[in-house]
Amino acid sequence: TCPDSVFYTPTEVEDNCIVAALACSIKELSIVKAECLDNVTNWENMQHHIDSTTAALQMMIDKENSTTDTS
Repeated sequence: TCPDSVFYTPTEVEDNCIVAALACSIKELSIVKAECLDNVTNWENMQHHIDSTTAALQMMIDKENSTTDTS
């Protein structure tokens, strides 16, 4: 765990801003990884969780973009 780390994520997001909010969460994951590097006892496990969460968020972004694409 990283007791000094704070994870910031958007709240009360309007529908038209969901992609930006998800992208913000992905950026926060990379910041948490950097902040926690010295405190991690199982780096591979932490990396796996970050990668899985990032992939899930990216899939949501891709899905949202594909359903709102008007080109």
